Amino acid sequence: MQEALGADVNLLLFCAWMGSRGIGLSADDISVAGGAVGRWHDDVIRPLRSVRRYVKTLTRADLENFRSRVKGIELEAEQVEQALLFNIAQRFSAAAARAGRNSVADNVARYIRMRSAGAGKDHSTPHLIEAASL
Repeated sequence: MQEALGADVNLLLFCAWMGSRGIGLSADDISVAGGAVGRWHDDVIRPLRSVRRYVKTLTRADLENFRSRVKGIELEAEQVEQALLFNIAQRFSAAAARAGRNSVADNVARYIRMRSAGAGKDHSTPHLIEAASL
């Protein structure tokens, strides 16, 4: 889904986590959270991921240490994004939630629908939602 839909795994996990707390997110809520981390994700995380993946395609053993360091920085950047999303989570309260029994699956499905609009059918979506429901 990262490649096919441009999904942000941290935002997907945020949706699931909020649902696990009984908080249903609207499309607007997800857009607000995505907007809060969008530039960081696009300008920092994606370029780091691209560098790491590119270096992995090179068959030079002397670059493994470099790739490992880039991977570590990429993970740190992901943690920064998670911290930003944690701060956004404070805006939502269980009292104001539009929650139901399936908040995790509903939030995940809503995010995936938002990402896949116009991209055609994503066959992994039902499996992901089923896993989120468990």
